[in-house]
Amino acid sequence: MPAVRTAIKQLYAVLDQSVASQAEAKLLMLRLAQALPEIKLLRTAPGIGPIGACRFSAYIHTPSRFSSTRKLWKYCRLSISHRSSNGKPLRRPRLDRLGCGRLKDVSRKAFDVAIRSRQDNGFKRTYQRALETTHDATHARLTVQRKIVSTLRAMWINQTPYGDELMR
Repeated sequence: MPAVRTAIKQLYAVLDQSVASQAEAKLLMLRLAQALPEIKLLRTAPGIGPIGACRFSAYIHTPSRFSSTRKLWKYCRLSISHRSSNGKPLRRPRLDRLGCGRLKDVSRKAFDVAIRSRQDNGFKRTYQRALETTHDATHARLTVQRKIVSTLRAMWINQTPYGDELMR
């Protein structure tokens, strides 16, 4: 029994060290991000915090690498994939599985924060309009997630902070 207790103590020591290292890395990331102008810019959007801005910036690298917003949606796993053979559909349309799922996660977390916000914002209004149109919460959410990544890309390319005029 003492050997098992010692092994468990060692595992907890490793866990404590890992948690401390993770916290230290997060602080370093936030400190280094303060010097980057795109992080300050992206944080002006509703639902985008310092970590979301850092993650978006890290995965996109440069917004001009996507010639259109549809290509960005595809990279974020937010585009619809249609498969057909000889003009006949092989299966129902679904979300494309290629791309960076972590960017989809960034947009989902930004969506959740923007929708739960007490303040009115363009993403919340877009969600309400999409929900009235589609009557499907999933489709409305995906519409807003596309809008979020499109807006972040436009903000970064144009070097303009978030404003409701970007939502049109």
